[in-house]
Amino acid sequence: MNWGDLQILHALSQSGSMSTAARSLGISQPTASRRLRAIEDSLGARLFDRLPSGLEPTEAGKRFLPLLSEMDSAAAAVGRVTPSVGGPVTGRVRISLDEVAAQLVIAWLPEIRARAPGVQLELLAAHDFANLTKREVELLIRSCLPREQHLIARKLGSIAYGLYGAADRPARVGIHTESWIGLTEHRLWYPRQKAWLEKHFPADPILSVNDMASMQAAIRQGVGQGLLPCALGDADPDLQRIQDADPALSEMEYLLIHRDVLREPAVRAAVDAIVAVFQENSAQLLGTPVAQAAE
Repeated sequence: MNWGDLQILHALSQSGSMSTAARSLGISQPTASRRLRAIEDSLGARLFDRLPSGLEPTEAGKRFLPLLSEMDSAAAAVGRVTPSVGGPVTGRVRISLDEVAAQLVIAWLPEIRARAPGVQLELLAAHDFANLTKREVELLIRSCLPREQHLIARKLGSIAYGLYGAADRPARVGIHTESWIGLTEHRLWYPRQKAWLEKHFPADPILSVNDMASMQAAIRQGVGQGLLPCALGDADPDLQRIQDADPALSEMEYLLIHRDVLREPAVRAAVDAIVAVFQENSAQLLGTPVAQAAE
């Protein structure tokens, strides 16, 4: 029995009519009837009773035919992930990521596109988890490992956090009691960074924010000192790093993907390119210690 035989049986099972099944398959009714007889002969069992009202599964058919629905679903899944044969790798890949990872992907986009020129990336900035199983997005960049066994995690690199101030202020190394920028309680996405700031700055913050893009903008405007990922702060000419943060604040970033979706050429190309570029820029993620930078 081949896949064509299974398609005929599935069509007959779904329609209950020889003529309807034949039309859906693009064959004649006599051909469908002959194929069914040949299949039944090869199995040594009658699968359908031919009644005036249509086709009725026999007891043997009732045991065998439900399996065809599972095979049809599996075939559809195969169709979703089957790589295209030949030609350049092209396609759209959606990535859910936080504002830090988004800025890094944008900063390194020329390098990523050089490795995957035919892939169009869509960045969806969010801290909430998009559902990879339901294909809400193709990729997730997060600082935590997945619990689901069908998800794969690729390490991007460890992101270090340093203390920054505005570059147009007098250069001073170390923490000072001047104004500082805190992190909000509401929708707190950086709990360790919040605790570090409150430990080292006992006074109330002059401003609190809940994301690193706002933190960076506030520091740049001279509102006060604040924590930033070194890869963002060091690359900003309007900022100066005044102290390295506690190494405990470093966070490993992961690229998460559904095992089946990874087989798609465009997704595979995007994953390989992003992982390679992040790893090549690992020194920027970790940042240069202030003492070395001053030499």
